[in-house]
Amino acid sequence: MWCLMPSGPSISITAHHNFRAGVTLFAYGFRPFFLLAGIFAAVALPLSLAFYLGFGGDWLGDWPPGLFHAHEMIFGYTVAVIAGFLLTAAPGWQKTPPLTGGGLALLAFIWLAGRLALWSAGLIPPWMAALVDLSFIPALMVIGLPQLWALRAKRHGVFLVILGLMFAANGLIHAATAGYLDSALGLNLAVGILVLLITILGGRVAPGFTKGALKAAGLSDAVKTSPRLAVLAIAVVSLMIVADGAATLWPQWPGLDLFAALTALAAAAISIWRMAGWATRHVLDKPIVWVLHLGYGWLALGLALKGFGGLGWLDAASATHGFTIGAVGTMTLAIMTRAALGHTGRPLIATPLTVAAYLLVSLAAIARLVGTEAAMMLAASAWTAAFVGFTIVYAPIFLKPRPDGQPG
Repeated sequence: MWCLMPSGPSISITAHHNFRAGVTLFAYGFRPFFLLAGIFAAVALPLSLAFYLGFGGDWLGDWPPGLFHAHEMIFGYTVAVIAGFLLTAAPGWQKTPPLTGGGLALLAFIWLAGRLALWSAGLIPPWMAALVDLSFIPALMVIGLPQLWALRAKRHGVFLVILGLMFAANGLIHAATAGYLDSALGLNLAVGILVLLITILGGRVAPGFTKGALKAAGLSDAVKTSPRLAVLAIAVVSLMIVADGAATLWPQWPGLDLFAALTALAAAAISIWRMAGWATRHVLDKPIVWVLHLGYGWLALGLALKGFGGLGWLDAASATHGFTIGAVGTMTLAIMTRAALGHTGRPLIATPLTVAAYLLVSLAAIARLVGTEAAMMLAASAWTAAFVGFTIVYAPIFLKPRPDGQPG
């Protein structure tokens, strides 16, 4: 790969260093997309709040501020993290070269174009904003992940299905803004797919990295996993997604709401059951590892809150934020920080500012669950501070070559 330029005393001028940074940024998929995700997460929430409070005029067009916020945190921030993860992991899974250079820059440009189109949706035709925004996931699937289309991809091909469902959910939300559908259909599908993704990936990486971290101490056998329990968790979450969709499409059938709530509670119980074997207490001194457990713990709690919300015991909107902020926010931050260190040859050690970011996301989730106006402002502030801290620590890592001189 071409992420590194020759070193020597003759290349110390500023312009050349800027060129090196630009080349290095597109040397691997995690670099541009994790950087964009961090910056976007830090600025999008305050701007969304400004739109919610009535600032920004007609910039959003037909988008209600609440729906716009939800869309951008899912299809702006979270999809950027998913893209960075898959563009980095898929080449390793399939033993193929990663996408670098111009192709990677093109994908980053398409993602940015989608954000610009949505944030100025009131200034351009709605169909144009939808077309530009919807183009990213197909481009990622075709340009960025060709290796997952091969028959040998086997189980990893499921990520193409997940991306396809995310694309469908995005289309449903755009259709809702045009007045054709209830926006809950697309939002519930998108959130459900994220639940499924964390159930699959979180259920692999949390115990897997825990085993690795405990190997030197001879405690790796303390981590217990069950393939059957993993399959059960995936099956129940998938059933929950279907039940949620059916309850949204046919609200006149009250039994569907109850069934969706019960499947969410069942998924929460299974998630707790899985975590019970992951030896969490042995990694409490390793933030880069316990944050994965924290993220999966938020998944279990978010599912429980979703179930209780469906039963009418809690405010459903607040309960959903327990999952979206707590589980999605924590797990994506955990994946980005670990992957950035591991794929640039750095020690897997979280800095104090990184640990603070982990904790601030949980604070944001807790505050959002409280639901008062003051608590919501605290949630927004904590989330923003977390990703400002992340960007401060990791932007130099994304922009600079690996310290060991290796490509990547």
